[in-house]
Amino acid sequence: GKFAGFEVPNCEECGTGVMMPRVVFFGGSIPQEVKDRAMEMVVKSDGILVFGSSCQVASVYRLGKAAADKGTKVAMVNIGPTRLDPLLDIKLEARCGRALKEICRNLEISVAEGSNKAHASS
Repeated sequence: GKFAGFEVPNCEECGTGVMMPRVVFFGGSIPQEVKDRAMEMVVKSDGILVFGSSCQVASVYRLGKAAADKGTKVAMVNIGPTRLDPLLDIKLEARCGRALKEICRNLEISVAEGSNKAHASS
């Protein structure tokens, strides 16, 4: 078949298991250390920007609420209503991909199509 030559990489940490991505699917649990680190970063920030989230999940909503409670500016790019709307300083009703391209263009940051690398103009 199509995937006959596909080889699943081994985990570099244990060497015996299958390498798994660090993702949390809808309905899954975010590891506590990740939640703690995210909250630590929010507390230290001057502002947060939320992209494409309804903030229905408690652990994500909590980050935005903590920022707003602290007086930190909270901005969002999303289409449609969200749980965080009453706490936002600014909301852009737009598609995230298009908005991010415009933000990068205005900040003179070039991002090649299909790339995960950004380059600031001098």
